[in-house]
Amino acid sequence: MNCDLKQFLDKNTKGESLVLAYSGGLDSTVLLHMLSQLKQSGVTRELKVIHVHHGLSRNADRWAQHCVETCQTLGLECEVAYADVERGARTSLEQEARRARYQLLDELSDDRAVILTAQHQDDQAETFLLQLMRGAGPKGLSSMAASTFLKNGRRVLRPLLKTTRMELERYASDNQLTWVEDESNEDNQFNRNFLRNRVIPLLQERWPSMSETISRSASLCEEQQMLIESAAAEKLALASTNDDRILDLRYLSSLSTQWFNQVLRVWLRRQQVELPSEAITQQINRQVFDAKSDAQVCIRWSGVQLRRYSEKLYLLANEKGNELNHSSLIWDGVQVLTLSNGDSVKLEMADIGFEHSTDAKVMIKFGCLSEKFKPISNRPSKPAKQWFKEWQIPPWERKQIPFFYIDEVLVQVGDSVNLMACQLDKPGLYRFAVSKK
Repeated sequence: MNCDLKQFLDKNTKGESLVLAYSGGLDSTVLLHMLSQLKQSGVTRELKVIHVHHGLSRNADRWAQHCVETCQTLGLECEVAYADVERGARTSLEQEARRARYQLLDELSDDRAVILTAQHQDDQAETFLLQLMRGAGPKGLSSMAASTFLKNGRRVLRPLLKTTRMELERYASDNQLTWVEDESNEDNQFNRNFLRNRVIPLLQERWPSMSETISRSASLCEEQQMLIESAAAEKLALASTNDDRILDLRYLSSLSTQWFNQVLRVWLRRQQVELPSEAITQQINRQVFDAKSDAQVCIRWSGVQLRRYSEKLYLLANEKGNELNHSSLIWDGVQVLTLSNGDSVKLEMADIGFEHSTDAKVMIKFGCLSEKFKPISNRPSKPAKQWFKEWQIPPWERKQIPFFYIDEVLVQVGDSVNLMACQLDKPGLYRFAVSKK
């Protein structure tokens, strides 16, 4: 097994330091011992051991002490990190503990370190069955990959996925290892425990090599998912625009529903957005493609929203905390001004602009859609809302566009100066530069 581990690390790493997630249980204890053996045999690799103390068991302190002492016997140091686990409104205790654990492991790791976890082949079978009961497709049924990434790009490796629990128990016995048992593993109210304690033993009576067979199915699903995502990524490229969060609906509308859904998932994953449920995905299909052309389409979930406008599909953050909380404000025009939505404004020299003195009163207003102005020399003036529609500015962005007044005269709207109040090619002219956050 030590030889297999060395081959795995040689194949999947390029000299990065290693961070072991050490719970003190059988699986991570075996992996810890194997890594220490490799280190003693001259395989030079920096190794950091972290035990995450979740504080969810009355035995948590004892487990942490066990981990520290076990590492000391192997000539290693164990860092104990304390997690703050709170059950979310729509997440289980298991999910929150996992989220907190990986967050700590990432925060305590060097920039180029990879995290090692000790899930094994029997864990893979459990994950596959859990995903099956959730109605998952090929991606979910791929279960756990031997090499994967956290959202921020941190690599996570699982070198024991082809090793059974029985093999781990044999290794632990041969090397006289001791480990802790989490009493919650016997609580069958948790779905994974129910599968492990009640369902899988029954299946193994009939199919002894069940875990290996399921692992093979998971690998086949992973291969299929890779092919699907590769094809979907090619289609996504054809729908892309200058903005990563805007897609061209003219191309997307030519796709089948099935391919659109795959492209949508690839796009959302790249934007690190939680995927919508099946019900919300069906809602997206109905509203994006079947709603009337002038309908205000907006589908919200998990802090984001999809909007449709002018043959484009927009992915936006929900407005809360991202909208302007003032309808007008007065500014001295000297310092850079930061608006409540994070955009900034500053005064700069320009060839086409307006005269400005330090004693002039500068006022910024928002939502003045009926205000007339003339941004183009050979065109008449007309209300801002007509210009915005002509320029295909999405309706939800229009209320965020600033209207600049100097001594109560409108001189600029957004980045467009008002030619009725501005001059051309005269020294000492200014304009307002608006920078998005």
